[in-house]
Amino acid sequence: MALDKKIMDKLSEVVGKDYCSDADFIVQPYGKSLDSVSGRQAPAAVVLPATTEEVSGIVKIANAFKVPILARGTGADLSMGAKPTKEGVILIDLNKRMNKILDIDLDHAVATVQAGVQMGQLTTALLKQGYYPGQLGPANSAATVGGAVANASVGGGGETMFMGPGRLVASVEVVLPTGEIINTGSAANPKGRPWFGGRFLGGPDLTGMFIGDPGILGIKTKISLQIFPMPKFWKCKTYLVPGDDRTGANGEDVDLIKDIRNAVAICKEWEQLGNPGIHSIAYFNYVCFNFLAGAEFYEPWTRALEPGKINQNGALGLIACGHSQEELDANLKTLDDICEKYGCKVFGDTIEEGNYAEWLLWKTGNWSYAHWFWGAAGGPGAAFNIIDVHWDGLIQGLEENFKNYDERLVDYQDSNMPIPGIILSPVGGGVKLVSGCPTRDEIPELPDAEKTRYDLRMEDARCIMDAGGMPIWTGPLYSQYMVENGYYEANYLKFLKSIKDTLDPNGILSPGKFHFND
Repeated sequence: MALDKKIMDKLSEVVGKDYCSDADFIVQPYGKSLDSVSGRQAPAAVVLPATTEEVSGIVKIANAFKVPILARGTGADLSMGAKPTKEGVILIDLNKRMNKILDIDLDHAVATVQAGVQMGQLTTALLKQGYYPGQLGPANSAATVGGAVANASVGGGGETMFMGPGRLVASVEVVLPTGEIINTGSAANPKGRPWFGGRFLGGPDLTGMFIGDPGILGIKTKISLQIFPMPKFWKCKTYLVPGDDRTGANGEDVDLIKDIRNAVAICKEWEQLGNPGIHSIAYFNYVCFNFLAGAEFYEPWTRALEPGKINQNGALGLIACGHSQEELDANLKTLDDICEKYGCKVFGDTIEEGNYAEWLLWKTGNWSYAHWFWGAAGGPGAAFNIIDVHWDGLIQGLEENFKNYDERLVDYQDSNMPIPGIILSPVGGGVKLVSGCPTRDEIPELPDAEKTRYDLRMEDARCIMDAGGMPIWTGPLYSQYMVENGYYEANYLKFLKSIKDTLDPNGILSPGKFHFND
């Protein structure tokens, strides 16, 4: 649906005619984000602002004409949150021109960036000065800081040490749905400067209101984050965690998640000791290695295992650190001793000896999952669930999930989705559970494959949410499903909607999320 020429002219006055377009070849690529379980819906126009004031101008025009708007970073979202849910939307691209690192303040341990700065861009700049962005490390270095904060996600390295990314935000600059600009947290005092302790002074934590919102309460344009000095001593370790033989060759009962139970028990013991020296932990079940079959790491990994035996076990990788070699060695001894209790095999230090953690950190440039999962897809998408869940809920949910996999194996095959690989990353009292399937959209498929993918993905999520989990993304894919299926307490949802309606009286910002402003 084309926008009225008057609207396009006014948008051009704000950003310049070169940065505003409704041409089909421009808007069509914005009609899809990374997820491959939803169709394409192109915006009516795309606008590329360069400043917060230009974003404000766009929002005011949208209000005047009551046209829906949506902010987007790089489109790395996997919950439909970075693409329109209906026709006639003005899409505001925050990545192309609002991508500057404004300040790295080592004295106050804060970095201030425009929302369109990509995670890899920030991490690279900080590492050059011996600093690190905490939990906001590049699981997906293409994603933007604004998207990470809006979805309280995109942790790469540091989940265990720094927990959720929302804890690291000192202040945000936000364009409200009516176009007003506010600064929160330590930036609320115009005579001061961003510093982390100042976030919680001067009144309620309004910064927190815009973390994980996911873009329904305002458009974040500038963000100040707490940063951390890099430890001097590091070590990557990889352990093979024993599980049951899934073939059940001798007729015995098979525990399909015995390896995960062992990994959880180990991580809980580490947690009870304060996670000594652990920067990051990630557990990868045996299915993940099937996705890595074409990667350079796969051959040395299998060579490190028992020759001729199919791997039915998972791998627990970690990065440990310390302020001295003696501290690091003592931490590693504590971690090794607990793994030994559960019969884990410790791989050697090098990639060639099967040290998967070493490969992830230094060879792929990431500590986590995103790039190699998406790269293994071979096509334009992936079907992921990423849900945080407490320890007991994890086991309960996965038991139900594995039953569903067996019952719906044919559906997975017919829709060109392998059975999901499982990744666990402890976040304090529980884990970030990643369940992911690369998809290959270029392969001819059944006409209803897209619907089947959606059903399979949400059934996978339902098992974990029934056990108390909550997705880290709340774009339309999850938020609508959760509203429809009672995963929000009624008064909570009512309160959230009242905030949304107050801030966004014309109902123009991010329509469709939580079924608000559909």
